Amino acid sequence: MTATSLERRLQQLVERVERGTGAPSPTERQQWTQEVRALKLAVAEGSITDPLQCRTFHEVCVALAVRTRDWTMFERHMAQLAPWYADERLRQSPSPRRDAIIGLNLMRLLAQNRLAEFHMEMELLPVDERSRNPCVQFPVQVEQALVEGSYRRILQLDAPPEWQPFLELLRSTTRAEALSCAAAAYDALPLPYLSEMVGVSAAELSAWLAQTLPPGTFVIEDGVVRFRPPADGEVGDGGGGGAQSASALLQRSMEYAQAWERIV
Repeated sequence: MTATSLERRLQQLVERVERGTGAPSPTERQQWTQEVRALKLAVAEGSITDPLQCRTFHEVCVALAVRTRDWTMFERHMAQLAPWYADERLRQSPSPRRDAIIGLNLMRLLAQNRLAEFHMEMELLPVDERSRNPCVQFPVQVEQALVEGSYRRILQLDAPPEWQPFLELLRSTTRAEALSCAAAAYDALPLPYLSEMVGVSAAELSAWLAQTLPPGTFVIEDGVVRFRPPADGEVGDGGGGGAQSASALLQRSMEYAQAWERIV
């Protein structure tokens, strides 16, 4: 395959992926996957050597990952984009997609509750960009709301369509965190109050609690949710207890250490 035909295939893939914002149809997804595999092979074999095209390939893969909710793919291509964004040869040809991709990556880290990595990514950005780039300012505002515990504000956030997958993930994380705080602070809460707090309808609350909290850590009686401490050694995703486990603290410490290694 000639360099010209590869460039044409890459441009066609960019146009198709960026044409919409919603999840692709099964047929579209299969076609895009085949195109990505062919172009990835071309990059690996050196058939695509132009820095701009290599950068564009990884950018379109990030966009495709957002549309298909493939966060492993997103993280992989985001890591491969970093050297291209730092490449001196491309300073005179800044990417029109970079700002949005940087912002989406920050939102991904927030939505996945990877706060240590979020702060380290912020430290890697130029100081002026943190204040001038609206795609960075939005995740910063979200992070401030998380720090302040303004869960209702987060649940009511609105953003352009391309941000919606991360907002959905963030809302799920936020609901679980709000429930964790409620379970640690209260012995019992009225169903309507807890429903409003976590942004889950009263009709769906019982099923959602069963999915989020460990078995046996809550009971619903007479319209009231009564929390019970988890059994010894039992830790749930929602965090029914108030204390962090040693493994969670160790994991957070490792995240900070890995992030600092990237900066140093």
